[in-house]
Amino acid sequence: MITFLLLRWVQFAALLALMTVAAHFYSRWGHASVAVSFVAVLVLNLLLAAFGERVVMGFRRLRPRFVSIYEPYFWRHERLWKVLATVPFNGTPFKALGWRLMGVRVGKRLFDDGAGIPEKTLVTLGDDVVLNAGSVIQCHSLEDGTFKSDYTVLGSGTVLGVAAFVHYGVTTGPGTVIGADAFLMKGEETAPFTEWAGNPATEIQAAAQIGDDTPTIRIPVADLQARIPVTDLPTIRIPIPTTTLSILPTSPIPILRTPIPAPPADRVSRN
Repeated sequence: MITFLLLRWVQFAALLALMTVAAHFYSRWGHASVAVSFVAVLVLNLLLAAFGERVVMGFRRLRPRFVSIYEPYFWRHERLWKVLATVPFNGTPFKALGWRLMGVRVGKRLFDDGAGIPEKTLVTLGDDVVLNAGSVIQCHSLEDGTFKSDYTVLGSGTVLGVAAFVHYGVTTGPGTVIGADAFLMKGEETAPFTEWAGNPATEIQAAAQIGDDTPTIRIPVADLQARIPVTDLPTIRIPIPTTTLSILPTSPIPILRTPIPAPPADRVSRN
């Protein structure tokens, strides 16, 4: 409680000081002084939040634990949830900078639209990771009077949908997609380029794709105005089972066109 109240008091005092300075220089710089003070408040709040969390952790990184909730370590760890330092600048490149400042191992080109990470130093994010609004990476659990925590690693290209939840001990392969509102349970390891959905999250089987070896019939798309020759018309490839058709045409099916009769000779203009 003392740590929480002290941190909030320092934030309020810093805010009051910055606003006082902005008011003092308003007559000289006008609205520019207010804009600068707002930016300074954001940066200062981020620095104070990172410093407060580091103080709670004793300026050390967290390690996986398996202890009773009556152990003193759990009481110290619980202070992280009371302070719960967050990073502003959702949806901007500055978000990755803030996570690094708080201890998250972040790769290149992170996009974060508002994710929550209680245990920053237990999380590793690869390159090109996408964290959508409301998604959570939680590296702890309370189970039957026991506190458990472990590392969570999101591979390069992993995407967390809106409000997706990833538990502790999870490792995702490159290109994994976790759907909206999905709950990826503890200890899961996803294969590369797979999609997961549901609660608990399960892998979605990808639909079969049309390949070069799939037998197909080429059907030309008719042109409504009949201005394109038949041989130049685009085609649609439709897969069919090989068990129901043994011989397939290799050329496009011709389109039959009814010839337009010529007008009567008495109606033809002589000009």
